[in-house]
Amino acid sequence: MDFPKTATVSEFLAFVWAWAWVVLLSGLGGLVSFIQKLKSGAIKRFSLGELVGEICIAFFVGIITMLFCQWANLNLWLSAGLVGLCGHMGSRALFVAETLLSRKTAKWLGVESIDSPAAAPASPEVKP
Repeated sequence: MDFPKTATVSEFLAFVWAWAWVVLLSGLGGLVSFIQKLKSGAIKRFSLGELVGEICIAFFVGIITMLFCQWANLNLWLSAGLVGLCGHMGSRALFVAETLLSRKTAKWLGVESIDSPAAAPASPEVKP
């Protein structure tokens, strides 16, 4: 799904169509997440702001997921499933990615945790 430097109109349309599906699938994931929250009582009543926020987060997460899928050369069908799933997870998917990235970075730096005081640079003592 990479966009070639010299593309024909049909190649350009195929590129746009593929990314439109990414946005659609991730947005549907956000909509399903909102409906589930509404039915479970996590959201007391319908809120347009909550719905728009949920779908915008889903769009962002879905696009990032597709970029990772392309980088990893995953199958298109697997990528579509992951985009929808991560769109549904929304901010939870961001939290999972942040946790994994933090652990990998801590391991690479040779520290216990990125968030631990041992990993933070020592602040200079302030004397009165």
